[in-house]
Amino acid sequence: MNLKISTRLLLSFGLLIALMALMMGLGVYAVTSIGSRLDAIVYGQSRDTMNVVDIRETVNEVARAVYNVATTPNLDARKREVTRVENSRKVIDKNLVSLKQRLADVEGAKSLQKALDAYAKYSAATSKVMTFALGDESQTDHTIQQELRPAQNALFDALDGIVNLQTERMEASSREAKKLAEFSRALFIGIGVIALISGIVLSLWLARSIARPTQAASRLSQAISSGDLTRPVIATSKDELGLLLAALEKMRQSLTRKVRTIRQSAESVALTSHEIAQGSADLSSRSEQQAAKLEETAASMEQLTITVKQNAD
Repeated sequence: MNLKISTRLLLSFGLLIALMALMMGLGVYAVTSIGSRLDAIVYGQSRDTMNVVDIRETVNEVARAVYNVATTPNLDARKREVTRVENSRKVIDKNLVSLKQRLADVEGAKSLQKALDAYAKYSAATSKVMTFALGDESQTDHTIQQELRPAQNALFDALDGIVNLQTERMEASSREAKKLAEFSRALFIGIGVIALISGIVLSLWLARSIARPTQAASRLSQAISSGDLTRPVIATSKDELGLLLAALEKMRQSLTRKVRTIRQSAESVALTSHEIAQGSADLSSRSEQQAAKLEETAASMEQLTITVKQNAD
């Protein structure tokens, strides 16, 4: 492997960081998508359904007020009920405006238009009943039975259509959110497994590419420190550790050559010393012989001196 250690570490950690960033990005996307589905359910279809429910309850209140108008003989009580009906109409109009703002698609607008048409007929029938209730009482019951109740039932049917549409949409959004959650979970598990396997492979790769040359350098250093220069090492890479091993091998070879030179010089010096020692021994032997001869000569001279002295006497 000719890549530098820093490059290898950068690639390894960069890959892991990229996988983590991918998981984070997918997580944010999944959460955002699921949140949009939930918002559509909670703040969209659910709110529309609540508006429809509010309209139905208000229509029921109008029906009770109309019944009170038709059955109450007191004129002031009838007027109070008429005011109640007018206030209820304002609530219904407000909910219809809210529905109109959110049901802007083709299918939603179609269902809402049907409800608006039914409400227009219902509102006209209600106004007619109120007029008769305050004036010609003989027409009140007939108008309620023949016009108001059918218009109310038609309005309820149209509102049920909106509720059914929003219910279907809530169920569809729920299914989409569930599918997205399952897909995200499977995706996270897959990326997590890939990240785990990549981490293990990269760890083994880094351990083998860094630990082996380090161990070889350590063994060579210990061998050199103990005086063993017979263990060569081969650098298989050109990274920092490979350059270190190559430098250690050059140092071992240089030390080997120097030790060989010193050994040869030591052997030459030993041989010369041996020759000098032999020459010294020969010289010493000759010196001893000369000393012995000198002693003999001295003895002879002493004897000669004695003889001369005797002759002189």
